[in-house]
Amino acid sequence: MTAGFTAIQMEVQNTSKTRGNIPARVCLLGRDKAMLLTYALPEDWETAMGQLALKEARELSMEENE
Repeated sequence: MTAGFTAIQMEVQNTSKTRGNIPARVCLLGRDKAMLLTYALPEDWETAMGQLALKEARELSMEENE
């Protein structure tokens, strides 16, 4: 990261086919909304996140039943 820079906002951008195949990505923005870092997400990130959410929900419900 750039020295002295603090990211204050995070945006998740969906896949875009407008200008080629730009993958889904997470962008970290600074105070002036300038983009500092961009991380590409794997193609199956939405599926993986859905599976993670279901797993956490099952674990929580199991804890409540104990």
